[in-house]
Amino acid sequence: MKIRIIIFSYQREQMLKNLIKEIKAFTEDIVYTIIDDGSDFILQDNFYQFKHGGKPKFWEKWDYALKMLKNDTSDLFIFMPSDVSDIYLPNIIDRHNQLKHNPYAYNLINDGRENCWNAIKPVQLDAYSFKVGFTDCGFFCNKNLLNKIGYYVNEINPRRFLFNPPISSGVGQQLTWRMRKANCAMYTPVHSLVYHGSHVSLMHEVERIKTPLISK
Repeated sequence: MKIRIIIFSYQREQMLKNLIKEIKAFTEDIVYTIIDDGSDFILQDNFYQFKHGGKPKFWEKWDYALKMLKNDTSDLFIFMPSDVSDIYLPNIIDRHNQLKHNPYAYNLINDGRENCWNAIKPVQLDAYSFKVGFTDCGFFCNKNLLNKIGYYVNEINPRRFLFNPPISSGVGQQLTWRMRKANCAMYTPVHSLVYHGSHVSLMHEVERIKTPLISK
C-alpha cells in the first residue's frame, strides 16, 4: 500500500522532527511532505516553506497541497498538523481498507465534541467509528474522495477574520461543504487515531482555550 502524508507545520521544530522520526519508523511505503508556514527553521528533506500568513492564509497551504496531489497515485492520503504523535497507523489502514471503495474522509482526532458547527449529530456505527457531518483539517482519505472534491481550496474571504479574529481558518468548513455536495461520507473515531495534547495553539489560541483540541 502506498501512503502519502501531508504535514502542516509552524514553529514546532522538535515536535515536527519527532513526528518525522515516528513516520520513518513505519515499514509501510510512506512518502511525507511538510508544508510550512514560514517557521524560523528549515529542514532538508521534503520541506516546502511559505511566507508566514497565519490563519487567514492557511487556505493557500491547503490549496498548494491538494494541487500537488493531483497526479499522485497513492492509495491512502493522511493530512495532519505537526503537533501530533503516536499515530495508530495499523488502525488507520484497517479502516481505510473497509472504506476504500467509496469516497470518504475520516477525522484523526475525537476531541469529545457531540456536535460540530453545522449541528449535525454524530451517529455511532460500531465500537470504532461515528458517522458525522464534518471534516477537520486532520483526516485521512482515499483518492476517490480527492477526485470528487477537486484538487483546490478557494480563497477564504479575509473579512471572516476582521470581524471575528478567533474564528477557525475556514478550510475545514469549505472542505466539508464540498464533501457533502459530492455525497462523500465523513467519519470520526470513537478513540483518536493520533495523540494531541493540551499545548497552546499557534493558530486558534483563543478558540482552543475555550474548546481545547485534546484527543479522546
